[in-house]
Amino acid sequence: MKNLSQELKRKRDAEARLRQTDPAKSVIYSGDGSTGAGGGGYVVPADLLNETAHDALDHTGLTGIMDETAHDALDHTGLTGVGDISPLTTKGDIYTYAADNARLAVGTDGQVLTADAASTNGIKWAAGPAAANGVVGGGTAGQIYAKIDGTDYNAEWVDNSGESLLVASAVVSGSAVTSVQFTGLDLNTDKDWVLVSIIINATASAADVRLFVNGDTTATNYRASAHWFYSGGHDKASVDGPTFANVLASKHLYSVCNISIANGYPSFLSRTIKGGDASAVAQDWGGYKEDTEANVTQLDITSTVASSIAVGSEFRLYRRG
Repeated sequence: MKNLSQELKRKRDAEARLRQTDPAKSVIYSGDGSTGAGGGGYVVPADLLNETAHDALDHTGLTGIMDETAHDALDHTGLTGVGDISPLTTKGDIYTYAADNARLAVGTDGQVLTADAASTNGIKWAAGPAAANGVVGGGTAGQIYAKIDGTDYNAEWVDNSGESLLVASAVVSGSAVTSVQFTGLDLNTDKDWVLVSIIINATASAADVRLFVNGDTTATNYRASAHWFYSGGHDKASVDGPTFANVLASKHLYSVCNISIANGYPSFLSRTIKGGDASAVAQDWGGYKEDTEANVTQLDITSTVASSIAVGSEFRLYRRG
């Protein structure tokens, strides 16, 4: 009962204050939304509509001011400037904030919105990923697309600082050749090489493919031995010359050949898988140069049959990682 009495007293006091309000400093809002004297409505002190005076008022005990239903029922006629704070002017504009309200104009077709602390608004429009083959657009030749920090999907094109193991490569084009040459090599620095080859025989004659070093193409300065594995058995042979593969007439083969210097002697060991013929499935070759070399700076991959290394044959020389 005490609380109810206190509430009724507060209401009576409020009504008395409204009755004592100076009409010259008040605006009367009637029940039908019109303003002026009379008509049993709400008497609002004019100072309430003045921003500076309003902020100085004591708002203790005022409730319901932010009630959406009550607010919408009020007559807002004559209120202007409420929407003037918006910086938006054009279709697609985005409302952002920097030091103040700010407008970010719409980007171009295909761009995506991305965070960017360096931009004035903290966000920007940027090129989206390309759909072609799943490769992201942009970048320059030699760059790689990599994450730049621990944030998911935060990646960009960067220079490739990784070290390639590829030393030299060649693909035969235009017409068949007898030899493929690699120069400017340094086996002492690289320590060991792996030569990966796909060799296609362009002729109707079987051909030995040899591995000469430092421009010395005299076959008798080298020795090699081989072990063939057939579908029905195996065989072996020793030959003059640094042969690391034998290609049957009009056939092709795949070869992996290790190259190193052992006690000053350039040497190699290869495993070859033949293609297109079931009679000789695999070959193992091992060979060396009978004279010592301080280093290997040149390789000549040479066939014993002229113009037998066909177009499409490939040779890739790697150093060991």
